[in-house]
Amino acid sequence: MTDAAQIAARYDEWAQTYEHELLHEWRYQAPAVAARLLAAAGMVSPVLDVGCGTGLVGRFLTDAGFDTIAGVDVSPASLESARAGAAYRELSDIRVRYVTASVSATTAR
Repeated sequence: MTDAAQIAARYDEWAQTYEHELLHEWRYQAPAVAARLLAAAGMVSPVLDVGCGTGLVGRFLTDAGFDTIAGVDVSPASLESARAGAAYRELSDIRVRYVTASVSATTAR
């Protein structure tokens, strides 16, 4: 699946169960760990969450003391969920162009 509309549609379908699956079924800890590490390193707001999805990372960032968070995502349904969580000061949809290239074509000489 490389078409941006297909990817957005898949995440729209997944938006309602996304967080439950990640946190409870997969026991995904990266958002919580990342927020704690950023806070411990003395990082401060603002934060741009690219691919913010349903707002999971934004809520962990808020809990860690970050107060100015903006998010962007390709999935309108995920963005609606993120808006409901109220962690983000701004949320926007983005359109992504996916490019396929070989490593040899992108390696510096």
